[in-house]
Amino acid sequence: MHHAVVKDDKQLINTLKKLGANPIPGIEEVNLFRNDNVVITIKNPKVQTALACNTFSVSGTAVEKPVSEVMSQFPNMNPESLMQLRNLGDMLSRARAQGAAGEGGAAKPRGPDDDVPVPQENFDQA
Repeated sequence: MHHAVVKDDKQLINTLKKLGANPIPGIEEVNLFRNDNVVITIKNPKVQTALACNTFSVSGTAVEKPVSEVMSQFPNMNPESLMQLRNLGDMLSRARAQGAAGEGGAAKPRGPDDDVPVPQENFDQA
């Protein structure tokens, strides 16, 4: 099992190099908020970004915590700021739901050939 993890890490590193990812130093903590009121916290993460590809990589040891525990670490957050954070989360959830539902049910996943026009004639006969 350890060999598979090492192989995956090497593949990730190589892929990030190909994308031109650069490290972002000085990040002490990353918090990822989930919809079920759980926060994934990564202390002293290694963060890299390839802005041209809109790609971020965050690696480190992750710990799951209840959102109440994480928010208690911010005693200076006033009620108005907390309400703005909640409203932002609600807005993002609604946008995701609307994007997934689309007009006719589930959203159709986009593939790499979606922008390629369909030929209108038979090239084998030409």
